[in-house]
Amino acid sequence: DPTNTATSVGLSWTAVSTPVFIERSDDGGTDFSIIDEVNAEASSYTDSTVSDGTSYEYEVASVAGDGYDANASSPATVNTPIAAPSGLTATSNGDDEIDLSFTNNSQVATGYDILRSTNSTTGYTQVGTVGYADDTFYSDTSGLAAGTTYYYEVKATADSLSPSSASS
Repeated sequence: DPTNTATSVGLSWTAVSTPVFIERSDDGGTDFSIIDEVNAEASSYTDSTVSDGTSYEYEVASVAGDGYDANASSPATVNTPIAAPSGLTATSNGDDEIDLSFTNNSQVATGYDILRSTNSTTGYTQVGTVGYADDTFYSDTSGLAAGTTYYYEVKATADSLSPSSASS
């Protein structure tokens, strides 16, 4: 069963007594390429050559005496999430504006959702969006009250994909 993050996919299987080819497809399972070979008795592999926001198919096949065993496993589909922004900073610019800046870590992000709360752990609601992945700055001027502490999260977005986890 695969486990995945925006930058890696972890695979596991029942160990066999021969080396195993790790195969990956990024075209929906039509064409598989060998990306690595692991030793006999291995039962896991981490692929750290993936891109965020991408769908992959994986299969494993034991290596036979002539090189390749056509009895590959059933493909497992993995969708890597969009990488979350990082380095979020908030700077007060008077009583009615808070300026945010952050770093884009995604190869597929097309924009960002800006969320705000008066509680650091709950109650985040969207207060704005940024429509371009290269625009990593946002000025919040919506309904701010002087003397109130605000907390922010930023989530990367991309067409037809779920938003990333919250910024760090």
